[in-house]
Amino acid sequence: MKKLWNYINRLQYDNSTKNILFIVIFSVLCAVFGIVAWVLAGRQVFPGIIWFISFMCYPAMFVGVIGGTLYLYRHEF
Repeated sequence: MKKLWNYINRLQYDNSTKNILFIVIFSVLCAVFGIVAWVLAGRQVFPGIIWFISFMCYPAMFVGVIGGTLYLYRHEF
């Protein structure tokens, strides 16, 4: 998370835009990791679109949005 924040912090935006950009990018990355996990391990065990959506959305919401928000609350500006 720190490398992503350092990259976003170098951009020429105001702080609120940087925060939103960080949460969106981090959520998308977590969703992509969930998709990769489903393709590698869960595709044979958990077939179907419902499992695909679950593997994509749970990491994006819990790790991406909530984890990213908690990171920004702890982060010193």
